[in-house]
Amino acid sequence: MKTGKLGICESDPSRYAIGIESNGRFFEYDLHCGDCFEIQMELGKWLPVRIEMDHHDEWYLIDEQGKRHDMPWMSAPARIAL
Repeated sequence: MKTGKLGICESDPSRYAIGIESNGRFFEYDLHCGDCFEIQMELGKWLPVRIEMDHHDEWYLIDEQGKRHDMPWMSAPARIAL
């Protein structure tokens, strides 16, 4: 798992990405509907989620129980298997 920050994609502000720094280099992993990752919603608690888009072109997260979560209003710790 690579850990970074979930936020707005720098190259396409209509998308979300996980920004990751590795070996002194920074890269963004652009997220697409159905991509699975974990987000730290509370300090120390990682929540497995997938990203989806509704019919209003709004991004949201779905947890393993099917509960919808709004996107964080600021960057949040996230980790993804690459």
